[in-house]
Amino acid sequence: MDFKEFKEKSESISELIENAIDERKQIIVCCHLDADGLTAGSIIGKSIYNEGGRAIIRTLSELNQNCITNLKNQEYDFYIFTDIGMGYVEILEKELENKWIILDHHQSSKEELEHIRVLNPHEFGIDGGVEISGSGVAYLVAKRINSSNRSSAALAIVGALADRQDQGPSRSLIGINQKIILKDAKILGLIKEEKDLVFYGRETKPIHEAIASTNTPFIPLLSGNPDACLAALLSSNFKLKDGERWRTISQLSYEEKMKLIEILIPYLTKEGAKSEIIEELFGSVYTLLREEEGTILRDAREFGSLLNACGRSGKPSIGILICLGDRNEAYYMGEKILSDYRKRITQYLQIINSDVNRMRYEENIVNVIGDDLVDEKMLGAVASIIASSPLFRDKIVIVRTKTKDNDLKISIRRGEKIKDLNIGLIVSEVAKDLNGSGGGHAAAAGAKIPFNQYEKFMTKLIEEIRYGKGGS
Repeated sequence: MDFKEFKEKSESISELIENAIDERKQIIVCCHLDADGLTAGSIIGKSIYNEGGRAIIRTLSELNQNCITNLKNQEYDFYIFTDIGMGYVEILEKELENKWIILDHHQSSKEELEHIRVLNPHEFGIDGGVEISGSGVAYLVAKRINSSNRSSAALAIVGALADRQDQGPSRSLIGINQKIILKDAKILGLIKEEKDLVFYGRETKPIHEAIASTNTPFIPLLSGNPDACLAALLSSNFKLKDGERWRTISQLSYEEKMKLIEILIPYLTKEGAKSEIIEELFGSVYTLLREEEGTILRDAREFGSLLNACGRSGKPSIGILICLGDRNEAYYMGEKILSDYRKRITQYLQIINSDVNRMRYEENIVNVIGDDLVDEKMLGAVASIIASSPLFRDKIVIVRTKTKDNDLKISIRRGEKIKDLNIGLIVSEVAKDLNGSGGGHAAAAGAKIPFNQYEKFMTKLIEEIRYGKGGS
């Protein structure tokens, strides 16, 4: 890893943005619509606004030739792509000439990574899949533009956690996320890191509802089912109330938290891997100290869930407004969007788990058919949740669904016990050979292919996986 060279290139990239601001250019910031993309776009957008620059932030579900042509026709002076853009450098060079930059963390070719207007940690041997996310790359550039932008460090941590970069011991952050961005956030008093049960709503929801609301890890029979959670806890004589008031996870003693884990272990594994389950459920939590207690935004992972919900539900602008500081109308709309989003995800998972025709097993591969069920914008979230189950630690999870254009969108996740397999590189090559597009990270990737190429795609993909090609 050569962080010094990465930092030097981030400085040269930031100078391009500063020049665009000084020259009063009309800037467009194009970001991906997931939580990491929304935080990345917001961090850069805010840094431009703070310098008196002119910019708009636009979200994209994907980048392609038509999208780039449309952007060109709108005649902006400078284009910034955050958490999106790898694979399209040649087209950007042709269509937008020297009026663009990419701030990204996805894998790509050596030629793209080394391009003078691309900032990507992979060029310098830094793993963008786990050490720094798109929002982290944006943060380093914003920090270089003006040190006051360190106030965005907490937002970059939200993006990293939403992108599931908590891959260190006990679900902690590692690499640049931990050594630089989290350190900045702690110095400024923005974040508190501590060990606790990693349940959704640990400070705000009754215990049984917090368990039911937790999808990572996905707990068979309990996730999405508060009544079953309540029954399981009551049958174990677990104290759920103080008088008439429901208790929360954060109010439990250490001994009670360990007892709660003991109750949940039978639901999570048939093999009794107790130490692994404890590490999965009891890990690093990140509290945003400037956010109001009792709100979704107080917990960094929950903040990320809200942003993902906004982006995946077709309301990314609400997520952007929340990132930029709106804690009134946009926040209340975000709460409603998140509630509806979680209900849809739960419904998808319940149908998939109950329909034997939708989940197929072949050796170490789990193939999930989401056609006519899973919204293409939510496919990645569904794949990640399924793959998070301890039952699939040693599996490759492949989830597909039809798109509105009658193509196929596919999300692939690598179980955490599988190490020497680079899913992103494999998917990129296989999709490209079949007139599709794809790529991502070593442990998570996505593709879009013509519907009639599915069988060929799967045959080639499984062949590559079995022979262990695309090593990390």
